[in-house]
Amino acid sequence: MMRQMRRLPFIVIPFIVLAQLSCGKAKLADFVFTVQSSIGTVKVVSQGVARAASIGEALALGDAVITDKASTADLLYGAKGLVRVYENSNVRIASLQEKMAGDTSLTMQSGKVYVTVSKLVKGSTFRVNTPTLTIAVRGTSFQVAAEPQRMRVVVLNGTVTVNPVVADTPVVEAATMVEKNQALVVDEKAMKTAIEKKQAIPVVTLKAEEVEALRREVKEIKPEVIDKLDVETKKEIKREVLQVTEDADASASREAEDRLQAERDAKLAKDKEEQGKRDAGLKDGQAAAARDAAARQAALEKEKRDRAQEAANAERIRAEQERLAREAAERAKAEKERKEKERAGNVPSL
Repeated sequence: MMRQMRRLPFIVIPFIVLAQLSCGKAKLADFVFTVQSSIGTVKVVSQGVARAASIGEALALGDAVITDKASTADLLYGAKGLVRVYENSNVRIASLQEKMAGDTSLTMQSGKVYVTVSKLVKGSTFRVNTPTLTIAVRGTSFQVAAEPQRMRVVVLNGTVTVNPVVADTPVVEAATMVEKNQALVVDEKAMKTAIEKKQAIPVVTLKAEEVEALRREVKEIKPEVIDKLDVETKKEIKREVLQVTEDADASASREAEDRLQAERDAKLAKDKEEQGKRDAGLKDGQAAAARDAAARQAALEKEKRDRAQEAANAERIRAEQERLAREAAERAKAEKERKEKERAGNVPSL
């Protein structure tokens, strides 16, 4: 039946949920993938040309999303589906629903994805293909990891049916049901045994810590991305996957609003404090300027007084010099008159 297997055969995994009975409200926009979040290095390859992923861009048939190490991308499938592409992954849009009923599929060559799809319209399917799995869903939450030596499918909510594929044909006799909080881990040996014996692949129940670890991964998705989903899908993620009740959700919203209000109040208080410092600095500057002006005025007045004092001193010196000169002149004149009298007294009489 099989030659020596160098890689694992394909598996088909249909995910079972209730379908909508009416598709009257569906729109083609419900079947479009858009990039809503990217962290790290995320590229979109379209017609062989790679470009950096842009938030809000719609992906076309054949486009691939490639993430590097420590990088993730979140894709929305209309408002009814969410796909998180983890690091080191390569995911391509293999088919895209064009009518109210049809098939949408992603092909993941390597890496890991988390998918939530809720209430697809009747006649629609959603599949994730890997080198060993084809996962068809009608509405559930699951994670698929394509590892070098094995495949791992984890169901967080809902039920899935896993089928191996040989030569593009599902081996329905080897169908395996995987239910909520269960995992299917299959390597080449287990796959070969299931196909040859046409028997189910063993599943295991997740431990509580494993479920919690998966929920923590989902919690890393930004709330604003989840909020763009429709009400039912949003509830699916919050209630069934994250185990968040409506009361807890409302409480979390109130806490978030309280945190935002506290941040706004803190910012306002900080702004007021900074404005107060600026006002105080302005007042200090004005006071310093006034002090400088007063000091300059005092210096001018002192200089004026000093000049006036110098002028007065000069005037006193000049007056003293004039007085001394007059006195000297008077003494000289008196001395001259005395000498003339003496000479006159010494002249003999005839």
